[in-house]
Amino acid sequence: MALIAKEGSRFKVISPQISAGGIENIDSLLQPYIDVEVGAGKSKTQFTLSQSVSNNIKYTNGLPLVLETNDALNITAGSPIMYRGVEVGTIKNLELNSLGDRVFINILIAPRYQHLVRQNSEFWIASGYDFNLSLTGGAQFNTGSVQQLLKGGISFSTPSSTVVQGQAKANQHFLLQVKRPEDAQKWNQGALPAAKN
Repeated sequence: MALIAKEGSRFKVISPQISAGGIENIDSLLQPYIDVEVGAGKSKTQFTLSQSVSNNIKYTNGLPLVLETNDALNITAGSPIMYRGVEVGTIKNLELNSLGDRVFINILIAPRYQHLVRQNSEFWIASGYDFNLSLTGGAQFNTGSVQQLLKGGISFSTPSSTVVQGQAKANQHFLLQVKRPEDAQKWNQGALPAAKN
């Protein structure tokens, strides 16, 4: 036990995780288990056991942003952040503001996709399904990923009709819309990553 019970060691419960790419940790389907990342410090006897959230680990160096809304609805920690149907981030956690009248949703965007979030980008709840009924177009039903259907998620894009603004700053606040803006499907605004010196 002295080989693993050291300062810096991390103990976490491993359980199945559903993501846009499939199911992770399927070996823990019948029985969750504890994983240990051994630290390099002195011997220690008390540790905090954490739940495994693979997405937070995957986005550790991600761009932190804050989305504000009146109600979290079906949004949960670990839900995906999507851009054009591709998972580019995750929801880290949710909390109430100091007055308790707003929900702050803390998200992380993967480093390779950070340039896509502009100061005028718009975020909305992506429920995993969309149903439209019209007299001319008939009925149309679209579904997202399995994870979106089970856990919900958030999508974002930048309006095409606006000038491309600068990249979003760390901890910048955005308003989370309840549904996708009507013309968002037509938005084709992209952005190149900043040149590296």
